[in-house]
Amino acid sequence: MRRAVIMAEVAMVVLLSLTSFIANLLIDTRYPEYSGAKPAIALSSAFFCLFGVITFLALEGVRNDAVKYTRAYMVLQGLKIILSVLVVAIYGFFNRELLLPFLVIFGVFFMIYLVFEAIALTKLK
Repeated sequence: MRRAVIMAEVAMVVLLSLTSFIANLLIDTRYPEYSGAKPAIALSSAFFCLFGVITFLALEGVRNDAVKYTRAYMVLQGLKIILSVLVVAIYGFFNRELLLPFLVIFGVFFMIYLVFEAIALTKLK
C-alpha cells in the first residue's frame, strides 16, 4: 500500500505542477496585466502539494482502523479549510489589489485538489 500512496503523491504533484505551468502560460500570453499574480500560482501550488502529502501520510497510518481514519479525515478537512481561509486572508491583507486574481487561482487549485483527493483516497482505502 505504501507504493500506492507514493504514486498518488507523485500524481498530485505532477497535476498541480501542470496546472501551474498552464496558469503561468495564460498570464504571459493572454492576461499580462495580472503578471503580479504569478507568486499566487506558486503559493497555491505549494500549499496544496504540501497539504496533499500531509493528508496521504496521515491517512495511510490509520487506514486499517475505520474510526481513526474517519476522525483523521475530518480533522484534516477542517484544517484544510481553516488554513485555506488564513492563506487567503493573509494574502489579501498584504496584497489587496491582486486579491481577486489570487482568489480565482486559489479556487481553481482548490477544486483540482478536491477532485484529485476524492479519487485518490477512494483508491487508497
